[in-house]
Amino acid sequence: MENEQAKDRESELRRQSEDREKIIQSAIYVSQEKYGEANRLLDTIKTPPPKPSYDGVSAYRLVGDWLALQGRWVEAAERYSTLMEIDKLDKWGAVTLDYQACGVVLVESGELDRYGRFCATTVDSFATTTNGDAAGRILKTILLRQPDEKLMARLKPLGEAAVQYVHPQDTNIFSGWAAIPAGLWWYRLGDYAKAISESQKGIEENDNATALTATLRLISAMAKFQNEQISEARSELVRAREVIEAKFSSDSYAGDAGQGFWYDWAFARILEREAVAKIEGAPPKQPL
Repeated sequence: MENEQAKDRESELRRQSEDREKIIQSAIYVSQEKYGEANRLLDTIKTPPPKPSYDGVSAYRLVGDWLALQGRWVEAAERYSTLMEIDKLDKWGAVTLDYQACGVVLVESGELDRYGRFCATTVDSFATTTNGDAAGRILKTILLRQPDEKLMARLKPLGEAAVQYVHPQDTNIFSGWAAIPAGLWWYRLGDYAKAISESQKGIEENDNATALTATLRLISAMAKFQNEQISEARSELVRAREVIEAKFSSDSYAGDAGQGFWYDWAFARILEREAVAKIEGAPPKQPL
C-alpha cells in the first residue's frame, strides 16, 4: 500500500514538473508572439501546477487575450478559467481586471452555467474587500447578467462599497469607470431613477470613441425604458450602438487604457444585446 502511494506521489510530481516545463515553453512562445504554438501547448495541460511562475501566469493571460480578439470565446474561457485558479502572484489591480475579462469570455462563450458558478465563487472571494475600486470591478463582472435574488443579496456589501467609492463621504466627486458598476448596481436592483442619475453623471456628451460612455449610455437607455422614457431610451441606445458597432467593424478591438481594452468593448457589446432586446424587442445577437 505504501509503495503504491509512493509511486502515485512520484508520478504526480513528475507530471507537475513536466507541466511546469510546458508552461515555461508557452511563455517563451508568447514572448516571440507565437500565440498559436503557446495555445496548443497549454491545451495539453489538464491540471496546471499549483505554483506556476509569473511568466506562466502571463502566458495564460496573453493567450486568453489573443483568443478573445479572434472571437474564439470557448478557448479563451478555458485559458481565463485556469488563470483564475493560479493567479496568486499579481497585485489586486491586475487580478480584478483578469476577473473582468474572465466574466466576459464566459458569457460570450455561451457557457452561462459556468458563468453562474464563477459569479458565486467570486462573491465569496471578494465579499469582505474594503477596496472600493476592486469591489466595483468585481461587481460589474457579476452584474453583466441579471443575478437571482439570492446572489443579489450576497452582492450588497460590494454594491455599497462600489457606490461609496464613486461618492466618497457623500460628496459630488465622480470617478470615470467606477460609474459603470454603480449605475449597473442600481439598475439590477430596479432603482431606475438612481441608475439614470449615476450613469448620466459619467457620460461625456461629446465622447463618441470610448467603451466607458457607450456602456453608460446603455445602462441609462435600459433604465429610461423601464422608467417609461421611451424616446430618450431609444436615443441613448442609438448613440451607444454607433460607437460599439464602429469599434467592432474596425481591424481590431484590442483597445487601450483611454478608449477601453477588448474586455471593456466586449462587456459593452453584451449589454448592447440586452438593451436591443429590451428596447426594440429584437432577439439578441449571438457573439461572432
